[in-house]
Amino acid sequence: LLNSYAIWIFGRILEPLLGPVRFLVMYLTAIIGGSVAVMWLSDPQVPVVGASGALFGLMGAYFIVVRSTGGNSTQIFTLIAINFGLGFFISGISWEGHLGGLVTGLAIAGIYSQTRQRDKRVQQIFGVLLVWGVLYGLTMLKISSWM
Repeated sequence: LLNSYAIWIFGRILEPLLGPVRFLVMYLTAIIGGSVAVMWLSDPQVPVVGASGALFGLMGAYFIVVRSTGGNSTQIFTLIAINFGLGFFISGISWEGHLGGLVTGLAIAGIYSQTRQRDKRVQQIFGVLLVWGVLYGLTMLKISSWM
């Protein structure tokens, strides 16, 4: 429930800034990034569910937005660090999903921040497709190791 509320808060901030399509792409990619990290870094016999990968993706994206607009990123950095650190001290929290979502959110938002101009739309699409390709490749590589 808390993850859903935090996603709503960050979504209300980021969706108007990124636009609905870019926001959705970033959000869904963060979910997948969190899942891929769980595949690679956690015990495959332990089931993992939740929205924390998506939330960390949004927090990472917000960090990039604040930094790229010249804002003070200390608060969001502190929030990310505290919440990431809690995953190591409280059982049942997937730090792996947090890490994957965060890295993916940072990557997608970084691509967006470097390709904001209309004439860089192709580079933006290529960058997102590259991230998707990496996630797909990591997924296929891990699945093949289980066979």
